[in-house]
Amino acid sequence: MPAARNQSRASTLLENVQVLAIGATSGIIAGGSVFTMPAIYILGLEGRSSFFQIFFVPLLGVAIGAGIGALMGHFSDFGISKDFIDSVKSKVVPGTSALFLMTSSANTEKVAEEVKKAGLKAELTEKLLALTDPVTGRKAIHAVHDSAVVYKGPYAGNGPDLLVGFAEGYRASWRAAAGEVEDEVFTDNSKSWSGDHSIDRSQVPGMFFCNRKLDVGKGIGLIDIAPTILDWFGVPVPGHMDGKVVR
Repeated sequence: MPAARNQSRASTLLENVQVLAIGATSGIIAGGSVFTMPAIYILGLEGRSSFFQIFFVPLLGVAIGAGIGALMGHFSDFGISKDFIDSVKSKVVPGTSALFLMTSSANTEKVAEEVKKAGLKAELTEKLLALTDPVTGRKAIHAVHDSAVVYKGPYAGNGPDLLVGFAEGYRASWRAAAGEVEDEVFTDNSKSWSGDHSIDRSQVPGMFFCNRKLDVGKGIGLIDIAPTILDWFGVPVPGHMDGKVVR
């Protein structure tokens, strides 16, 4: 069941499983079959009942069954705690949603660990995207990519949890490469800066030069270079490799 929050109004809960509705519906079926037929014979209405009596008895059975079914659905221990859902709804960022999944069995410690990890990544992403240069007033981070989303294949777990894509004109400090931390969040770069790999890819224009004629009508990206070279040399492209072969 997803909990969604629109930009202009409060969060809403879109339940795929309605416990009360299931209970009431099953109660209607049970009530109609359990109460109706026995009642007709117990009251001696078979063969001599009026239309009203025949109609009223099943209707009464349906009403009783629906009530009992709804009551059982209300008190049944099924689904996700409403208090927990409400607590999550209050933290959903406008324009996004949270998805609740129910499984027959799960490793609760592993699930709790992953939920905690996802929450931490979301918090870090929000704070990084809000990071503003006090001198220029510009945002220093253009995008933050979750490796669980952008990476795939057998080596996906070797990557960092988050990939920080800096905005144009910003990068990690020189001391960061050595595992050190600057005294200030923003410092001026006084060294030569001719190229970098930390600016977000969407902010970096590029040109492709090749001495072979290729069909680039559908475009070509850096991610396509490796599989294309392997294909040129007749080497099978591994199925887990990203990118497409351009010929």
